[in-house]
Amino acid sequence: SIEDPKACARFTGRIIRNVKTGQSPWWMQKRLLACGMRPISNVVDVSNYVMLECGNPVHAFDLDKFGSKEVLVRRAVKDEKLITLDGKEHKMTPEVLLVTNGKVAKAAAGVMGGEDAEVTDSTKNIFLEVAYFDQLVIRKSRRELGFISEASQRFEKGVDPNNIEQASARVAYLFAELCGGEVLEGIVDCYPAKIEPNRVSFRPERCNKILGTNISTEWMKQIFEGLEFTVVDGNPMQITAPTFRHDISEEIDLVEEVARIQGYDSIGNSIENIGPLFTPIHEEDRLEDSLRSLMVSLGFDEMLGHGLANSKESASLNADLPQLRIVNPVSEELDIMRNSLLVTALEVVRHNISHRNIDLNMFEIGRAYFPPDKADNWVEQDRLLFLYTGSTTASWRDKPRQFDFHDLSGILDAIRSRFNLSDVVYDKTDTSYMHKGESFAFKFGEIEAGIVGRVDSKILKKFEIKQPVYIAEFQITDLIKNSSATKQFSPLPVYPAAPRDLAIMLDEKIRVGDLVGKIKDLSGKLAESVSVFDFYQGKQIASGKKSVGITITYRSKEGSLESGKVDKMQKRIIEMLQKEFNADIRDK
Repeated sequence: SIEDPKACARFTGRIIRNVKTGQSPWWMQKRLLACGMRPISNVVDVSNYVMLECGNPVHAFDLDKFGSKEVLVRRAVKDEKLITLDGKEHKMTPEVLLVTNGKVAKAAAGVMGGEDAEVTDSTKNIFLEVAYFDQLVIRKSRRELGFISEASQRFEKGVDPNNIEQASARVAYLFAELCGGEVLEGIVDCYPAKIEPNRVSFRPERCNKILGTNISTEWMKQIFEGLEFTVVDGNPMQITAPTFRHDISEEIDLVEEVARIQGYDSIGNSIENIGPLFTPIHEEDRLEDSLRSLMVSLGFDEMLGHGLANSKESASLNADLPQLRIVNPVSEELDIMRNSLLVTALEVVRHNISHRNIDLNMFEIGRAYFPPDKADNWVEQDRLLFLYTGSTTASWRDKPRQFDFHDLSGILDAIRSRFNLSDVVYDKTDTSYMHKGESFAFKFGEIEAGIVGRVDSKILKKFEIKQPVYIAEFQITDLIKNSSATKQFSPLPVYPAAPRDLAIMLDEKIRVGDLVGKIKDLSGKLAESVSVFDFYQGKQIASGKKSVGITITYRSKEGSLESGKVDKMQKRIIEMLQKEFNADIRDK
């Protein structure tokens, strides 16, 4: 009986008694060797020979070891055990399909038999199985068990469910001829729902149009009949593919068969186009390409990281980030979809430094992946990461210097300018994988972006990196949505500027960004720009204090500014700084 007809559509069994195990004849051994298979015994060799001859894998059980007159095909129970023919014990999940004696597993269906029902030199009676298993089920079973067999390869590609009875009869005949077995009459055939051949509509004129040929309908018909297809004339023609041709499901599959048999070399080259040449580019892709071009123009090399990562390394970076685990990872080292581009970026840095390439500025545009949220939405975020490590390149004019945080902020400002975004706003934050003194969350105006700063030395040590690494990583989805390709032209200034400098002494805990923001708010349109030109902390000033130099450039678009108006605004700014920041100010 079959518990899951979708996984096992057909299962047949028959009995062969009194077989004599020994060597198979040389003609069979020679053919098996030519096909790359090692001869073992006449019983095993007959099974392999028929598998190669008919395309249907077969399996022989020792009937006396099977333990029951019942055969049940079912899914494995979680943690159910099976020792396979290679002597290895496997703990299984419901992904694995089993052939059982009603109680215990005797084989992993379509993959490998069990050791306790193995055919040996002492085997006298055989229970012969020939079955049809679903391609996807066998693929999952094989991956779960962790090996590939000759049978699983064929089931994964698809076998003919309607050739099983003939294959079983062929094996039985060879067991009788070469093993001296007595084939009992009859076969048990469990076939709940017969698999019918696919019928596909086919238009010869459409085939010629696709291939650019002028093949006659009669010749196409002969091609299909030669491939054992059934052809019913009409417009369109009705083509029935045999059940051993799983790949034929649509009209284009039949077009491919015509081209294959006709010969690709006989199909002439096209000298003109009959379809549209223009392929539209999505706006998201266009902006990503623009961002990529900007980063390259700023001197960065692009990294092409894959989307897989190591779960332990990812957790060491940020244990709070959820991980999207892979059920069947390609390796134990790559068992999750990455939740940050930094994981793969640090691998690239480690690889380069180990090859003595220590001065790096690189970027990657890629995706980070997260498990479904409460609404069962899968989350994939498009991100940009760029990094600096080492020092700038030396030249005859400039000495090399170590990369620092200001290199990152300069790039963010270039991105802001290129995509017409609001000013970059930094906010100090504590991030598990970043240096506490140089870790900032940032945004473009009101658009939340990401993290920028220096990677913590403890994290770098895990990746065997001994030099500072500065990174910025942020989502680009919202950035792209809020970017503008159109730039607004501003006329060049006609009237002169009136710059004023301030030397400000204030508490070291006060953020200079807050101070600059207040000056901009108060001065409004009168101030063309407010910028920091000097910063100092050292012996000449009191402990816990810092000195900041700020330039305010005043300018009017309507006329030359009167010095009195500028002085009045400057005085208001000084009073505000003294009141709100307790600043000691020297007006320069």
